[in-house]
Amino acid sequence: MQPVILDTDVASLLHKRKLTGPLATRIIGRKPLITFVTYGELAKVDGDPSLGCPEPPGAR
Repeated sequence: MQPVILDTDVASLLHKRKLTGPLATRIIGRKPLITFVTYGELAKVDGDPSLGCPEPPGAR
């Protein structure tokens, strides 16, 4: 299986199951990878009420 590195936008859409079109077709059968930067950006978004994400328990 050939790996593919996903940027933050693509990883987010894939996680939400909203990735469509030619880009979605190109990653079928490939091993999706993310960088530590993308991981950090996605983790930062987690718990942001302005983005519709609940805060994790004990966050404040």
